[in-house]
Amino acid sequence: MCSYFDDLGIDDNYKYAIDKGWLTDQEFEIIKDWHEALDKYDSPKNDDYDHAAILNDPTWLDILQIGLTMKSKLTPTLNETERKILTEEINYLNFV
Repeated sequence: MCSYFDDLGIDDNYKYAIDKGWLTDQEFEIIKDWHEALDKYDSPKNDDYDHAAILNDPTWLDILQIGLTMKSKLTPTLNETERKILTEEINYLNFV
């Protein structure tokens, strides 16, 4: 979560990225619900280090489902290079 919000510099709701042409309005519309759900998420008991509680949290599981839906909608809008990064190089199975 910190990497997503802090390192990407998207605290302005992607305005900078859209203004620079790094993200289209269409792409933002696709990711908006997921982004907002992540932004509003609070871990159970506000314990960001209780990984088991987070991974079993129904709210977190809903956010994951929104993310999967977003990913499938976003994929066809991307060019070949971006699509490869999203579908092949960013693979959560590589991290388990």
